[in-house]
Amino acid sequence: MTKKFFVTLVLIASLLPCVAFKTPEREVGNYYPRAFVVDKLDYEKDIVTVVDAVGMKWKFTECDDWEVGDMVVAIMDSKGTEIITDDSFVEICFAGYIDPIPYWSYD
Repeated sequence: MTKKFFVTLVLIASLLPCVAFKTPEREVGNYYPRAFVVDKLDYEKDIVTVVDAVGMKWKFTECDDWEVGDMVVAIMDSKGTEIITDDSFVEICFAGYIDPIPYWSYD
């Protein structure tokens, strides 16, 4: 065999796994991202109330590190239903801070 044929054969063999197998599709499932702003803190009950861009209020626990005006990004679980009010938090992350007064005053 010639050197050119051998190099071509090695090149084809090395690329075969890249093109021969289908890339697995990512399944998102019932999860979706949602952004919120901390609206209220209840230290007695340890509840954080957040509001999303359309004005829906949501609650989660552990208010130790949160402040009113904190931006929150969360992964939500739709539980396979179309009703948004039964969705739950899967993961909650801090995403920054805004001054809530200019955003929430409707004067």
